[in-house]
Amino acid sequence: MGEAPGFNEDRQGEPFVGAAGKLLDTLLARISLSRADVFITNVLKCRPPMNRDPMPNEAEACSPYLQQQLELVKPKAVLILGRHALERLMPGQGSISRIHGSLRQPQEIPRPGAGAATTSRACPGSEAGTRAAVVVVTSRLRYLPLGGLGEVGINMWALEWEGKILVVDAGLMFPQEDMLGIDLVLPDISYLLGRGREVRIGDSVQLGPFRLETVAVCHSIPDAVALAIQTPVGRVVYTSDFKIDAAPPDGSPTDMDRFRQLGDEGVLLLLSDSTNSEREGHSGSERDLHAAFEQIFGAAPGRIVVANFASNIHRIQHLVRMAAQFGRRVAVVGRSLQQNFKTARELGFLDVPEGITVPLAEIDKVPPSKLLLLTAGSQGEPLSALARFAAQRHPFVNVHKDDWVVISARPIPGNERMVLQTVNNLYRHGARVFYSEVGKVHVTGHAQRDELREMLDAVRPRFFIPVHGEYRQLQLHSDIAREAGLDDDRIAVVEDGESVELDETSMERGEKVPTGLVYVDGLGVGDVEQVVLRDRRHLAEDGILVVTLTLDRDTQTVRAGPDLVSRGVIEPELSTRLMADARNAAIASIRRFADTHADVNLLQEAIHDAVSKTVYKQTRRRPMVIPVITEI
Repeated sequence: MGEAPGFNEDRQGEPFVGAAGKLLDTLLARISLSRADVFITNVLKCRPPMNRDPMPNEAEACSPYLQQQLELVKPKAVLILGRHALERLMPGQGSISRIHGSLRQPQEIPRPGAGAATTSRACPGSEAGTRAAVVVVTSRLRYLPLGGLGEVGINMWALEWEGKILVVDAGLMFPQEDMLGIDLVLPDISYLLGRGREVRIGDSVQLGPFRLETVAVCHSIPDAVALAIQTPVGRVVYTSDFKIDAAPPDGSPTDMDRFRQLGDEGVLLLLSDSTNSEREGHSGSERDLHAAFEQIFGAAPGRIVVANFASNIHRIQHLVRMAAQFGRRVAVVGRSLQQNFKTARELGFLDVPEGITVPLAEIDKVPPSKLLLLTAGSQGEPLSALARFAAQRHPFVNVHKDDWVVISARPIPGNERMVLQTVNNLYRHGARVFYSEVGKVHVTGHAQRDELREMLDAVRPRFFIPVHGEYRQLQLHSDIAREAGLDDDRIAVVEDGESVELDETSMERGEKVPTGLVYVDGLGVGDVEQVVLRDRRHLAEDGILVVTLTLDRDTQTVRAGPDLVSRGVIEPELSTRLMADARNAAIASIRRFADTHADVNLLQEAIHDAVSKTVYKQTRRRPMVIPVITEI
């Protein structure tokens, strides 16, 4: 007896399918049974909207059907799957996890809907009542990684319990070089339907079967938190992005005392940041940058330009204070950084002295030696403020000969070439550049190996899943967990879509759920698929050749053309012979179909193949060939 049909059951018309069905089949197989040996039913007979919990009145309305099923089947045993079935069949028992796996025998099955005071009443029509052994089986907690496991960025994951889904994180990723025209990359959330809720650090909040507690951690953004999530089968601790800094800029260190308390209370599963699992030792503190910044501010002959993550408010505060100390005005370059600067100032996260900022349009009025430019674009994004600044293409500010440029960030994996291209452009125009390879101008916001060990020792989880990182980083973090004493069967290294199912004592791989990348291109979100990117790469690498002609519909003779227009295939002065040969190939391909009244699609395919072969034979290139036929 389960709760109600879910999405998969509703779609397929069968009870307990999908992950729930696999779990049920496994449970039945353990006692040498199959579905053919049992009768499967639910408290509710139809799917609640959005898979929400059944309402009492809905369960009451379905009671007559459940009652008649029990009368007809007269079960010798009832397997209770889920808390709603427990409450309907054995009201007043409390949490299902408390009595999970217990056998109650003999037991009179109460009339569905009857209260605890009348549980001894038999179902109508049964003189002695229906007696059955009742086995209580709870569902398994399901961990669903939807992004950030196998790549850096697009962090998103979820916990699922009896159809209720808690979604944590909603990250994004910078586009890689082969994602032509893409502005941002988001995780695919087609598996999910969810809503957000605001909480304060240290608060706890109940969301369905999940109780969330926030725990302060130190990171490169203000008010960063970890989550301690109490589930029906145990507590899940998610560190989020964190580091252990004893003296962070905002005075709010990672609350290791609370993590140790959670470990004492018992933790089922730890999900911990793997970004720096390759790096030995301990991450640095923001204050470690002070000496390097002080040296730069004291010696720079002209403007100082600092590129930084727009979200790193602690670093921005540090730089604003340095500017005030050395008598420099501050101008903010880049839309994302300007918005974050404004918002952080309004919320009190940034302390900006009155009169220190200067509008971008007025920076020419400030002597170069008295100006600090804060800019976004530390990852070399082609359209970012820093990239345009370095290429002399910014509408307000471009690189000068005596500029000192600081790239105060480490390249995200995959962005190294774009960052170095920006550095090269800055050097070409006479700037002096400070970046991670030539100076200590950045400290990470992510824990390194010693801190990861400290977190594992504090939390002491039963099970562990490394998160946030490429596969090698996840694997190296799992090695740290083994060093901390966890056996292999207590560690799961998974990638996006590879679900994990847990109960109080076990962890198993679950079914794969759909995941992927959603591309943001201008105002469009999700309307660019892989096939579009493939076409863009094809156009960028080999160009395009359009063949147009007019065809007589009755005689299938060419009335005009074929005309060829190419872009990105070959230099115009070298293309005369190639275009002539391609034109002849197109005409020859059409003549093969003379008097056959071939379909226009077949003609287009023939032209495509003939022209493509001709171009490849002469150039070893494969441009995109598009035949356009107009019939008259």
